[in-house]
Amino acid sequence: MRLFLVLALVALLAGSPAVASDSAAEAASDALLREIEHTGRMIFQHDRAAAIAERKLRDDRRFKRDRRVRGWLTEATENDETRVLFVGGKANQPLELLYQVTVKQDGSIPSAPRRFNQGTLASAQQDAAFAARTRALAGVDTSCAKTYRAVVMPRNDSGWAVYLLPKPRNSSTYPIGGSFRVEYAADGETELSSRGYAKTCVDLSDGVNMVSFMISHLLDPQPTPIHVYANLLAGKAIYVVTTDNGVLWSVKEGSIEFMSTIEKESSKAEADPETGGADQ
Repeated sequence: MRLFLVLALVALLAGSPAVASDSAAEAASDALLREIEHTGRMIFQHDRAAAIAERKLRDDRRFKRDRRVRGWLTEATENDETRVLFVGGKANQPLELLYQVTVKQDGSIPSAPRRFNQGTLASAQQDAAFAARTRALAGVDTSCAKTYRAVVMPRNDSGWAVYLLPKPRNSSTYPIGGSFRVEYAADGETELSSRGYAKTCVDLSDGVNMVSFMISHLLDPQPTPIHVYANLLAGKAIYVVTTDNGVLWSVKEGSIEFMSTIEKESSKAEADPETGGADQ
């Protein structure tokens, strides 16, 4: 029954009067959409790599007993792998590199975890990235989730963008609301800007025979990196209605596609457990 309702709702919206791709261009340029896709994919890749690396190191007794570990950083490698660096050290002392796990795009670990020699200091860039991560996590609004994960990535010009992701309550929920981006200068200390990606604490809830999700989005004229991240995390399509411009988008396999314009009164997808709908 749910499968039928999901497909019927998507077909109904997709069949609304469409405007040529000029309307999509008004909502978001192709270049902007590709940038959003890339950012969402990187958030997913780095967050997943950190989770995989952490699970791997739980088998290491030295890691479990190591009180120096204060968190991790992720770095992209030239081979499109993700290097996960667990860092820490004594309080008020320079940041140290403690452990390293390299994770491939398919989630596999090609080599044994590395344990750094005691006293291996992080670079100035790594130190700044971790400072940005620490500050962002310390200031996050926890009204949507008590526990957050953070992905730190370099900004295009200079500095750092920290993506704060609420930890899912269970394996069948995917948070959309409660995610934030905080940007810092190159020193990792000076906050430049911040934004939330939704007005409410919204979870996409999976269910038996659920093939896709539908959600309305109020803050942007196109889907955001968080929609791409949630799509990859859930492994199911997300149909996003941007309410301000009345556009229906699909987010599938990390890609955003314009589908159609829809009637304003139909552009707000009300929460519906049968169709997987929700409102941001």
